[in-house]
Amino acid sequence: MATILDGHGVPGQLNVLYLDVDSDVTNYGRHNRLVVFGSLPGEPRKLTIREDIRDGLPMSTDSDRRRVANRPGHRLHPKHSRLTYVESVPYDIPGFGSAIEHTYTY
Repeated sequence: MATILDGHGVPGQLNVLYLDVDSDVTNYGRHNRLVVFGSLPGEPRKLTIREDIRDGLPMSTDSDRRRVANRPGHRLHPKHSRLTYVESVPYDIPGFGSAIEHTYTY
């Protein structure tokens, strides 16, 4: 009998135990997968949110991105800082698919 510890076996997911649509990175299937990246020490204070475009999931909104960026486990900016939207840049990742890089400063 398979257990959750055996994993789901679906390639291209962030987690081997939980599908993206069953986690907060997609708000449980409400938008594309969002992955938060912080700036390196010594760089300007910025936050990048990569939106991985997936068939069947809608595009995220600014509100969706801010919600994910502020969730425990994803928050990479100081607690009382404000995120200021800078830009969104679409691109393709060979062998992976399309993505959009949303940049914010704080």
